[in-house]
Amino acid sequence: RHLALGMERSHPHRLGCDDTTASTHPAADEIWYDGVDSDCDGASDFDADGDGYDSASYDGDDCDDADADTYPDAPDTPHDGVIHDCNHSSDDDVDGDGFDSAEYGGDDCDDANSAIHPEAMETWYDGVDDNCDGNDDDQDGDGFGVEADCDDLDDSAYPGAPGWTDDFEEVVEDTGLDTGDTGTNGETVKGGSRCASAGGVPSGGPLWLLAGLFGLIRRRKHRIQG
Repeated sequence: RHLALGMERSHPHRLGCDDTTASTHPAADEIWYDGVDSDCDGASDFDADGDGYDSASYDGDDCDDADADTYPDAPDTPHDGVIHDCNHSSDDDVDGDGFDSAEYGGDDCDDANSAIHPEAMETWYDGVDDNCDGNDDDQDGDGFGVEADCDDLDDSAYPGAPGWTDDFEEVVEDTGLDTGDTGTNGETVKGGSRCASAGGVPSGGPLWLLAGLFGLIRRRKHRIQG
């Protein structure tokens, strides 16, 4: 008899985990989140769905403690309206950058890459639209990409800009005119894009001014020597 009593004392759950409370015993209905293991199963009182994770509402990290398939890092099917893995704030934000996929009503143009989203820093001319604004080759925003714009850091310099002209006295390589354009002295321009900054001075205007000044000095010197 003493041996049996000793066994009962060493295994209290057989008789009830709290033998001073009549409502606490192995056949009792569990009342979740009250801090009491009512049914004496030894499981957490804050894990109602039994998935091994306490409810996020009680200092755990299970975002849905009523669904055993929902817990941190659980297998997740994107865009089904349910966040199973508890890692994202939206089921339409697969890469977790805080922006929903553009294909599902958001504004993230690449929801498989967390480095690409509307607030990302744009790296120009790399072929990737980092900030999802549809522009990777027009840095100054003048409407002309770098291939056509002679100065993509100046929004006043572009093909057809106010003051643009190709009627110059001196024509040299890479003056800012189209390949194949001919100046007034008949020399052919061999490279560059056809645009000029406002005011009639082409991109690289100071070089034109120096060239013109040098030509004027040479003509005056020649007259004096003659």
